[in-house]
Amino acid sequence: MQKKLILAIFIFLLVLSIANAKEPSPNTHVYFIEYGKPVKGAGAVQTLNAVFFVKINSQQAEAILREELNRTINFFPPQGDIVATAWFSPTGNDIDEQQIILVDGSSQLIFSKKVNKVFTWKEYEGTKTQVQENKSGDYFTEYEENNVLVSPGKKFATVRVIFNKEISQSKAYEVLISELKRELSNKITKWPTTAYAFTGNKGDSSSQKQIRDTDGSYIFVEYDPTTGKISKNGKVFNLITK
Repeated sequence: MQKKLILAIFIFLLVLSIANAKEPSPNTHVYFIEYGKPVKGAGAVQTLNAVFFVKINSQQAEAILREELNRTINFFPPQGDIVATAWFSPTGNDIDEQQIILVDGSSQLIFSKKVNKVFTWKEYEGTKTQVQENKSGDYFTEYEENNVLVSPGKKFATVRVIFNKEISQSKAYEVLISELKRELSNKITKWPTTAYAFTGNKGDSSSQKQIRDTDGSYIFVEYDPTTGKISKNGKVFNLITK
């Protein structure tokens, strides 16, 4: 009798909390899913968002996102592609939502209606990431070449230097420029390249955070193959001669 009473009270409180809940929040949910109708002006493309109120890593986020995307495809077959994104929202407010980067560094999963298959964004674009561990063990680098999607359709490249602990601003720029020059020295064709500095773990992309400069901007440098200059916002740090 007592167990039945406790169960009845629990069900009553559960129904009451659901009835009073206006929107999902950290007080009521672990995560929730938004599946939008086709975006106007974008063909039949739809979006799926998984918003988490608890901190999870890249592997967890991608596993849940894939499961929810596959479930959505099965129950609500789309007319076109679906772009699926994972977010972390510590307060439940849109303004503080942070995108969760997936295992291979992609920002989204893509369901291609044409081939009926789910890809990461990098797989979809055909992007290959070259990873190299520094001998010191203090950081590793990632190099990628991407195609410009609009005419004339040339390429651009990205270098990411991920440090395993906090470092000084001067050291970050020193390593960033050194690794950028090293990567470019191996390339026959040198594309416009931007190098970024991060801290985080190698096995968890969601832990990798871009390092800020003392002026509040992010630490990065850009290489212009037409001039050979390595610079940031007009300030030239170095020069690569052909």
